[in-house]
Formats: sequence, C-alpha cells, structure tokens
Amino acid sequence: MLSALAFCLELLTQAFLLTVSWMGTSPLAILVSVVIVPIPILIRKWVKQGWHGLRVHIFENVRDTVVYTALIWSLFIGFNLFVTIPGRIRAKADQIPSPLVVHPSPPDWAHKFERNPALASPRSHIHVTAVDLVSASPGGVIKVRTHFQNIGDAEITQLRNYIVMAIRPFSEDLKVQIETEDSLFEEVKKAAKKLPIAPNQIPGHSIVLNSDNSGTSRLPPELLGKVEAGSFAIYLIGRIMYRDSSKLRHADYCYWTKGDVNGMKLCFAHNQEP
Repeated sequence: MLSALAFCLELLTQAFLLTVSWMGTSPLAILVSVVIVPIPILIRKWVKQGWHGLRVHIFENVRDTVVYTALIWSLFIGFNLFVTIPGRIRAKADQIPSPLVVHPSPPDWAHKFERNPALASPRSHIHVTAVDLVSASPGGVIKVRTHFQNIGDAEITQLRNYIVMAIRPFSEDLKVQIETEDSLFEEVKKAAKKLPIAPNQIPGHSIVLNSDNSGTSRLPPELLGKVEAGSFAIYLIGRIMYRDSSKLRHADYCYWTKGDVNGMKLCFAHNQEP
C-alpha cells in the first residue's frame, strides 16, 4: 500500500514540477500537470515494464489509493458526526423549557389540623425613672422618693417597693465597691421574702407614680460628716415586685450619693428590669 501511495505521489509531483517549469502556476498549467503530463510518464513505465506489468502496477496503485482515500474520508465523516450531532442534540435540549412541577392542593379537611401561631400575651413592665433623696439631716432619718411607671400593655394587680437605705464606706476600687452594693442588695432580697406584695392596680402605659419611704434609724452628725467628706456614701437600693395576669415580675434599682448629696448616681450593678 505504501508503494502505491508513493507511486501516485511521485507521479503527481513529477507532473506538477514539469508543468511549472514549462508553463508556470496558472490554472491551465495545473490542469495540464494533472491530466496531460502523466501520459508521457505512463508511456515510460510501459517501455520499462511492458503492458502486463504496467497494467498490474496501475491497478494495484489505484486500488490502494481508493482504499486510503475511503479510510481518510470515513475518519473525517465519523469525527464530524461524533462532534456535531451531540452538540445539536444539546442545543435543541436547551431550547426546550423544563416542565413545571405542580404540587397538588391539600384537601379541605387538612386545614382543620393547622395550628394558629401562639400570640404572646400582653405583659406589664415597671420602669424606674428616678430615685430622689428627699432628706438626710443630722438627728433625722433618710427619706426617699422612687419614681416609676408601668410602660407595659397589661394591668398590674399587685405591687410593693422594697428598699434599703444605708450609709456605707465608698471605695474607688471597683471590686470593693461592687462587693458593697452586692451585700446591700442581699438585704433587699431578704426583705422581699419576709413581706408579701400588696394589692395595687396600675393600668398599662400609666403615668409616673411615686413611692415614698423613710428610714428607721436616726442619722448621727459625725456619720453625715463622713458623707460630706466623700469617704462614705448614702446608698438607696431596692426591688419593685409586681404581678399581672401572667406572672410575678420585678424591677431592681441601685443609686448612691456623697459630698453635698445633690443628685443621685447609678450603681455599677443591680439596675435590671427583666
């Protein structure tokens, strides 16, 4: 087969070179190289090999050439079909819209088992707006006024204000100061356990109300002198316990003052209104 292909290539090459050398590269020259020029070459082959040898040689070369040509074209066509047909199929598939998935509607009886979302019940909410030191004079008792209001939606049915009024050392050390506030707040919780809350009706979104409280011990002048000097402070710490239709709740507050005792300051802890 290789000899046949080589013969054909040799034949065409010789014909083309001879034609180019005689007539150039015009279309007529190419036609002459393909059709006319091979005739003298075949005659030369006939002289060397005779009629029988020339016929056998031409037949074998033509046969091998046809086989090679058919093989090359079959590979080309097969590759073209392998590449283009799947591509066309994919292109057509992309043009077809995806089917819509339709979910069937549930039967009417299924709605009977649906659960309505639980609505949060309205609640009350005590907010302490301020705590005032009404008086703290030598020989007298500490008097305090607590301002608060119900900013919630629910009505309050029971309420009591538990408060501790005390004079204790004041420390610039944060840890020591928090320990002092914690110890006084423990006294507030003890008082809340001893004395139950009392009936008090306060509507939702109420106006600011007042709770007046007085101490039980008279203030010695030397202790008030330490408050004015700043080494001691007056602490007002309390818890308002209240109840609405849902549960028992509370609001905590803690204030202190020293020096000229004008204005109260918030403590570091115990000012929560859950």
